Amino acid sequence: MSGQAKDVLVFAKESAKPREAEVDRPWLVLVVDDEPDVIAVTRTALKGSTFEKRPIVILSAGSAAAGRQVLEQYPDIAVVLLDVVMETDDAGLRLAVAIREDMQRQAVRIVLRTGQPGFATEREVIVRYDINDYRLKTDLTAQTLFTTVIAALRGFNEIMGRLRAEERAVIANRAKTEFLANINHELRTPLNAIIGLAELMDNEVFGALPNETYRGFVRDIILSGKALNETLSAILDVANIEVTNLKLMPERLDATTLLQRVIKPMAPQAVTAGVSISAEVLGNLPLIWGDGRRLRQMLLNLVSNAIKFNRKGGEVVLHAEAAGEGRLVLTVKDTGIGMSASDIEVALTPFGQVDGSLTRRRDGSGLGLPLARMIADLHGGHLEISSIPGQGTAVRILLPTAHPATVSPA
Repeated sequence: MSGQAKDVLVFAKESAKPREAEVDRPWLVLVVDDEPDVIAVTRTALKGSTFEKRPIVILSAGSAAAGRQVLEQYPDIAVVLLDVVMETDDAGLRLAVAIREDMQRQAVRIVLRTGQPGFATEREVIVRYDINDYRLKTDLTAQTLFTTVIAALRGFNEIMGRLRAEERAVIANRAKTEFLANINHELRTPLNAIIGLAELMDNEVFGALPNETYRGFVRDIILSGKALNETLSAILDVANIEVTNLKLMPERLDATTLLQRVIKPMAPQAVTAGVSISAEVLGNLPLIWGDGRRLRQMLLNLVSNAIKFNRKGGEVVLHAEAAGEGRLVLTVKDTGIGMSASDIEVALTPFGQVDGSLTRRRDGSGLGLPLARMIADLHGGHLEISSIPGQGTAVRILLPTAHPATVSPA
């Protein structure tokens, strides 16, 4: 048997092999120390101990090199009681670094124990090394050792609980994405067929409709189908952003052109509602980096809301100006019904519908503002709302002029 193999002590009667039931699965605690007496005392002090109804099993190694072998053999070790001075004066410290950096074992709790504190002072070790506790061997009575190990196990258990929750969330998000992809296909295919067939009937491609009533029905089908299509798109966009599945395709954009591409398609809706719509551009604006399609979608949602929640004879203004510090401000202002602070909070919640007789008479999915804020955040920007009930609302979007990939979301 090689000298290195002799350093690894694993007792068969304390097998580390997990059992079927979670309650019986042991906690693995590794003692790495070149003094056999220290290992023996530790084993005696923790003999028969349990935590959360699970037994504590002691693994041991007589050197840092042997300790690394045990760690590689048992990936579910929860706590390492690690001597500082072994083969070399800093062997334990080097192993602590290897555990975090080479093995990427961030959850395992590392408790450094030393009988020669002069080689590594507590202040220096705590600051320089990613460890969880530092103890002098002379201070570790049986009770103190038990308390230290239980505290370390509790910390490990909490971290693993969070990691398991994150893993479940990732799996759930993946399932959500797959569901959205399927529902997108299953809903859009028949919906597009309905819209397409209704448009053929409206254009009387295969013959005239018998009367004006039927023509009205067909136009209602087209309008309803397109409205449902837009709502479906908004739902899918919000869901995709929430699972970080929506990717930007940034390009250099001119703000003035962007505003014009929003006003033109919204003009018919404004005319129908009896609301005027215009754009104001102050000064020479810098080009911005952004996904033109998504920014236009954001502004279209905001303008649609501004028209929808306005009064006949009201006004909607799109405003753009440079804000300094490499930022551009786009503002959508209206003279509509306005909102209170509590209404704003509801309106920014996906599917949130602000109460009140005026707002309830307007159709909407409650996704316009949440989607606009998400798009602004994806661009490293920020959306803020100021509103006065009965007087109107202003939605400001602060966008960086730098490439979105170089900007952290606000």
